[in-house]
Amino acid sequence: MGLEAGYKNFIFVRAGVNNIQQAIADNSTSESWIMQPNLGIGLVIGPVKLDYAYTNIGNQAEVLYSHVVSLAFDINGRQQAAVTE
Repeated sequence: MGLEAGYKNFIFVRAGVNNIQQAIADNSTSESWIMQPNLGIGLVIGPVKLDYAYTNIGNQAEVLYSHVVSLAFDINGRQQAAVTE
């Protein structure tokens, strides 16, 4: 579950929460809610898309966050629909 805001099909900011669940704690029998928050930003420059995310993609027992960078190319050369202002 998350939100994304974009400006002129150039820059995008994202925030969300995933893996929401109720689990039993390791050191007791009580249940608690756990979730994985994430933040990200994306840039689109012509056929190149660059995305960055800061998220916890590992074990939730450890609070280790990861930096995830993705690079994509539009090799088909398709043009995106023009955005009317």
